[in-house]
Amino acid sequence: MIDANPLDLPTSERERLYGLDALRAIAVTLTFVMHFAWLYGNTFLKADLEFLSLKTAAGAEQTWLQLSYYSLYGVYFFFMISGLLIGRQWIGSSERTLFGFLVARVWRIFPALWAALAGFYLVTTILGSPPSSHWGDVAANALLINWFAPQWSTPWLIVSWSLQVEWIFYLAMPAVAMLIRSITPPRQIPALMAVAILLAISLKALGGRHFAYPLFFAVGIAVALRPAQARRIGEKLPLTAFLTGLVALQALYAWMEPIGATKPAWTVSAFDGFAVLFAVLGGATFARVAFAPPRWMLNRFVLLLGRVSYSFYLWHLTVLILVFHLIHKTSVFGLLEEMHWVLRWVLLAGTTGLLSICTAIVSYRLFEATYFSARKIQPPT
Repeated sequence: MIDANPLDLPTSERERLYGLDALRAIAVTLTFVMHFAWLYGNTFLKADLEFLSLKTAAGAEQTWLQLSYYSLYGVYFFFMISGLLIGRQWIGSSERTLFGFLVARVWRIFPALWAALAGFYLVTTILGSPPSSHWGDVAANALLINWFAPQWSTPWLIVSWSLQVEWIFYLAMPAVAMLIRSITPPRQIPALMAVAILLAISLKALGGRHFAYPLFFAVGIAVALRPAQARRIGEKLPLTAFLTGLVALQALYAWMEPIGATKPAWTVSAFDGFAVLFAVLGGATFARVAFAPPRWMLNRFVLLLGRVSYSFYLWHLTVLILVFHLIHKTSVFGLLEEMHWVLRWVLLAGTTGLLSICTAIVSYRLFEATYFSARKIQPPT
């Protein structure tokens, strides 16, 4: 189904674009690398990478760690994928109801999330540092409203912030679809981008990084609107050049300022430039991989990782916390300190990555497979 036009497929997604599975694998790998670097830096270098930049890095190990930590844009690829898939469902059908759509999303997202929250609570309790078990905190985390009012509740899973962003997009998509259907086709993408830019400018007043998220969703919706053109453009794009450009952009951002840097809302920051350039470079990479993925991306491992990427995303941080805690509390820490840092990095990244994949496969089979089976979505082969 690599050659399938996504808007020609049923809105129930009975067929899969294998390129999207490859993109999911890339996105979740980047997210894993970021969190691995963060915990590795805290454990072995006693450094909080969030408040350091590449230009202050001391030595090859910290330079590599700092660059790895700036692979934060993995989640942004997930936003583009959601823009494509959810946009396809709403734009392609005027009969879809918001209630039915949200019920399907609840079925898709919450069972695996609740299992991951329970696993996180169990692991952190065993390690002696459980999160707040107040009923309000439990309810806020279980219902994905914990990040909306952090002063009232304590988030458990750090990664759950992106799921709340997704839910805001789900609620906004019907209005976006109505707007798009009311405009003649030649004006749809310019109008979409204008709305996304205006929304980004408005959100900039609130500060933080969330102002950029409408741009990433808009890229995915634009691809859903013009899949044939996106395919033609994607097939002509030199993937190696765009991947190199993304790494260069990542390094430039890592050099200019720490991720944790805070500035007044309307102050232009390095992230502002990074977000705009990523919408362009990342969007081009997104179109290329989604519609014309290179063959080396379509192997069994990549497609498997893409398939279980949601469970991997939910569980990898819990696995990392458990492994690094055990390392720090046992004699293994001394042995690892004696290793060359490259060998230590590869050994720990490989071990925790493999454990995360195994955990994700179990989670997928228990809490996600029933959703796909009921909707008769074909797995990648």
